[in-house]
Amino acid sequence: HVVMADTSAPNVLLRLFAIALVVRASSALLIQTAFDPDEYWQSLEIAHLYVFGYGASTWEWKEGLRGFFHPLLFACFYTLLETFGLDSPWAIAVGPRLLQAVIASVGDVYCYRLAAKWYGHPTASYAFASVLTSWFSLYTLTRTYSNSLETVLTVIALFYWPDSTRRAATDRRVLALLVAATNFLLRPTSAVLWLWFGIEHLLGLHRNEAWWLLSCEILPIVLTTLTLSLAIDFLFYRRLVLVAWNFLSFNVLHNSSSQYGAHPFYWYIVTALPILLASHLPSLIYAFGIPKIRMRLLPIFWFVGVFSFLPHKELRYFLF
Repeated sequence: HVVMADTSAPNVLLRLFAIALVVRASSALLIQTAFDPDEYWQSLEIAHLYVFGYGASTWEWKEGLRGFFHPLLFACFYTLLETFGLDSPWAIAVGPRLLQAVIASVGDVYCYRLAAKWYGHPTASYAFASVLTSWFSLYTLTRTYSNSLETVLTVIALFYWPDSTRRAATDRRVLALLVAATNFLLRPTSAVLWLWFGIEHLLGLHRNEAWWLLSCEILPIVLTTLTLSLAIDFLFYRRLVLVAWNFLSFNVLHNSSSQYGAHPFYWYIVTALPILLASHLPSLIYAFGIPKIRMRLLPIFWFVGVFSFLPHKELRYFLF
């Protein structure tokens, strides 16, 4: 009870948000380097094309491999700038990063709340400090990748997702499912992580409860998500496009993404994770000795394992 009072008090959360926003906004303004073309080609260029009538459109958009949901966020932002006469070159270029800094700060606060929910207040404070001192998080999270927004939504959904050992309030579970469905609109591969949590939760329910979850919660949300995906993508493509299927077919079934580079199956474990964790690697090793934390790492093992079988690998896939 004391922990929840500490971690959910509005003044505490506002202070944490302010701290995170200073760090994230500074990162957005100070980092001037380019990391990956998708930062622009899969978000800002498409949003600029939609709002202002010109911008780069790569072949993936012509083939219907990308969804318009993520660029739509920045298209709305650009529309507001244009409406109020604020669409200066600086605002067009830097504004989306500052918007992403705000989104990332919300994710940082939810990271704190999630750690408090799972492990208590002292661990939550450490988690908050860790996420703000992660070099890769500082370097990447304010960039306009779909992975950046995916990271924030994953943390939010996990906060509202019920523990498998306790009966959930239906409204919180539905909220978690809605956020997870939004993540699917962003990146269909996010379903890999939620497959684990969904099966784990179903196995902990009685048959009637499991049937209710599948038929009255998951199925309506899935159908709504697919319908919304078709509607949003129709705004851009002007035709019906099933992006999730095209994405799965190209990247998994036909393995065509390997033309952009391929790594051995052990690359994430041997190379990527040590690079991403850097100075936080000792903390992860220490966590293996704590049973309560070790059990929470199982979904990560699942996620790493599944993605390791895909030849094309990138550091930003493991941003969260």
